[in-house]
Amino acid sequence: MANLGTGPRLVLLCLVLVLCAGVVLPVAWWLDGAQGLRASALGGVFCFLGGGAALLVGELLRGPQQVLPHTLATMFLRTSVPLALCAAVYLRRGALADTGLAYYVLTFYLCTLMLETVFETARLQGMASAPRA
Repeated sequence: MANLGTGPRLVLLCLVLVLCAGVVLPVAWWLDGAQGLRASALGGVFCFLGGGAALLVGELLRGPQQVLPHTLATMFLRTSVPLALCAAVYLRRGALADTGLAYYVLTFYLCTLMLETVFETARLQGMASAPRA
């Protein structure tokens, strides 16, 4: 996991969110029909954008001297992008907000957070086991 590049990590993030959608979409359909599907799909897209941005910025901040900036920047992006997009939808007060978009964002966010925790743990373990010069 530690030696995966950005592309494979983005693909893995997408696959995890698709698997999560396999569980969330039927529930959304059962609860709110087509509008629930739209809201849950949008929640997944919001979290993919945040997770993808975090992965891309994380690639710029690599190395043992960048651990704290890397962690803070990726945490900020992973959290703020879906939250800001969700807040924008809620400020419009449309049907997506009434459907419970925030709950779908939270569900997909937890899946994103779990995967990116695995990525980060593998990265830090790889740095710890690397020979020091």
